[in-house]
Amino acid sequence: MTQTNVIYKTSGDTNLLVQFHHQVDIETSRRVQTLVQWLGEARIPGIVEWSFGYSTVLIEYNPVIVTEPELRARLTSAFEQFSTNRVERLEGNSETSSRCVMIPVCYGTHGKEFGPDLGQVAHHNEISQEEVVRLHSQPDYYIYFTGFLPSFPFLGGMSPAIATPRLRRPRTRVPAGSVGIAGEQTGIYPVESPGGWQLIGRTPVSLFDLRREHPFLLQAGDWLRFQPIDAETYAHIALENERTPAKVATCQRFL
Repeated sequence: MTQTNVIYKTSGDTNLLVQFHHQVDIETSRRVQTLVQWLGEARIPGIVEWSFGYSTVLIEYNPVIVTEPELRARLTSAFEQFSTNRVERLEGNSETSSRCVMIPVCYGTHGKEFGPDLGQVAHHNEISQEEVVRLHSQPDYYIYFTGFLPSFPFLGGMSPAIATPRLRRPRTRVPAGSVGIAGEQTGIYPVESPGGWQLIGRTPVSLFDLRREHPFLLQAGDWLRFQPIDAETYAHIALENERTPAKVATCQRFL
């Protein structure tokens, strides 16, 4: 990766935005994640913290310790000196998977309390509720990043056949574990929160649990698959989850 692949943008007095490609795709995401990994390893004096999205990394720095020109120079030098192995990881095959996480979901077909908007999603797309569930649980979703709420995954790969606009009036309370659709995106509410996504199901697995050594169940670069379950299985898993933090179940990706 060379300097021509990256655009730097000043963002206030103490932030530098590193912009990769504008398109949302897995290759760009891997470039973003490789830069984030390097920042963690390099420990550049003056860098306070960083956050990232689909194609950008926002770096906060202390200008007393490191100026913006100095930071740009360090980043440019790093891009030009990445080892062969790191470049291969950076520009790796988009089919490569770190892990695939299985998330059990009880959809609204087993009770409206699990997915109160499943009927609306079906009506909007002129298909049956069962077809919505089939299309939603069929793909392996790529996790571009997490945010908004602790471990809320921003996923890529949902079928456009079930895309549905957000609610006109957001709910003041969305239960933890709710699985929703907003436009062409789908995601999971890890904790109770207000929200305007169309709710089609719910998972009994806690995505954010302080009882675990690593509280965040999901991370950028993972793949995710939804596994339909019935209400009885949901209750069983929920009870087990109350007793002890849920362990991640992995699955073999469909290539």
